[in-house]
Amino acid sequence: MRDSVEALEALFIETGKAHHEAFIATDGADPDWPIWYADHVQAPIAKLLTDDHTRTELIVAFVDAAAEHQARAPDEPWPKFYAKYFCERYVCEPDERLALYYAPTCPFCIRVLRVIEELGIDVELRNVWADDKFREELVEARGRATVPVLRCTSRNRDRWMPESADIIRYLRERFETASNSAE
Repeated sequence: MRDSVEALEALFIETGKAHHEAFIATDGADPDWPIWYADHVQAPIAKLLTDDHTRTELIVAFVDAAAEHQARAPDEPWPKFYAKYFCERYVCEPDERLALYYAPTCPFCIRVLRVIEELGIDVELRNVWADDKFREELVEARGRATVPVLRCTSRNRDRWMPESADIIRYLRERFETASNSAE
């Protein structure tokens, strides 16, 4: 994973320089920067993450990365943070243990819970309303208690995956084939 982070960080540094050059008249200011970045990195990022992502998925990932950067590590250089964020979001390890931080009435959480049930996945459920400890863990790790968040823990790392659509995509990509071949 470290190689992926370093390669993505280099790509983001290069992309940042190209973006600044393209918008030199405004000193790099561009309210639509996620669109520009997504267009610029779509082909190379597919090679680095070994998965194709639509332009829209990348735009959303850049917007989310910017929000996470501000919430979790505003002093960290953005290319390094974004690289780690993209790897957390799109790269999985085979020995991960999964825990879902959720609220029972949240519609986004319910979507994720349905997929977990459909695929028959062993995921520890952590209701942030029923247990303050779970809410505190979430806030400590992410700077806020927004749910759903899938925590993926392995011997090498502990990563936190927000966004119901990303969680569902990850679960389907990782477990749908296994559940289909077991039938």
